[in-house]
Amino acid sequence: MKLTIPGEFPGLNEYISAERANKYGGAEMKKGCTDTVAWLAAIEQPIETYPVCVSFHWFVKNRRRDIDNITGFGQKVCIDGLVKGGVLENDSMRFVRELRHMVSIDRDDPRVEIEITEVQGELDS
Repeated sequence: MKLTIPGEFPGLNEYISAERANKYGGAEMKKGCTDTVAWLAAIEQPIETYPVCVSFHWFVKNRRRDIDNITGFGQKVCIDGLVKGGVLENDSMRFVRELRHMVSIDRDDPRVEIEITEVQGELDS
């Protein structure tokens, strides 16, 4: 399954700043981003075969933010949105086994492209 989310998410630093500025600021930011992903994901077919790998290709406007700042908060809201939108049953390790990230520059069309693929094998005990 592939899903494209238009635009850029706030970075982890923006999330932390929102939390510090207002005790509900970070929660409101996370909810808004999660709801956007859930709304876009709701039109997709639910994943039926688990566990999966969730691959993210982040297209950002410029090189100003560190990769971990781009992916940290964005990864969390995307996966939570995929669960809320009904694409993923759950985000525990039983269901999501692997995460992959790639970051590219696209000044004109920032977005994140998410691809979910099946992973073979069982969790080690």
